[in-house]
Amino acid sequence: MKRIYVGVIILLFLIITPILLWYLDDDKPLNVAILDKTVPNETYREHLGVNWFLNHYKYTLDGQPYDVENNYYGTIPKEKTKQVTEKKFPTDYSDYDVIYLADTYGVYKDDLYEEKRLGQRSEKIVGGLEMEEWQSIVARLANKKK
Repeated sequence: MKRIYVGVIILLFLIITPILLWYLDDDKPLNVAILDKTVPNETYREHLGVNWFLNHYKYTLDGQPYDVENNYYGTIPKEKTKQVTEKKFPTDYSDYDVIYLADTYGVYKDDLYEEKRLGQRSEKIVGGLEMEEWQSIVARLANKKK
């Protein structure tokens, strides 16, 4: 009977230790520009993974965990009204440590209404990487940050 108690205690210790170490780990500030112009609905599927990664490794923005709905630039879905607005890309990336370009092809009418596609692209509503936006990114990449 004593062996079972010891076994259970060791098992609990092995399960709880990694969780406890994660909570004790310090947050790490990292300023990431998440750019995603292809967000037709509230699944945020194109940049959901990078947000999970940043939060799992305890990277923070202004002391807060990254929020998949608010901490990105690009199209913002309004599912109830079937509309999309846009949060403009920054023009200066000098304050950013990382630029994550998730997707930029844009949001099309079929993306909002989930109509069956017949092999043709429907009308683009918003999105598409503009030359000025790309040049801002390239200018940041050309300047080495210390």
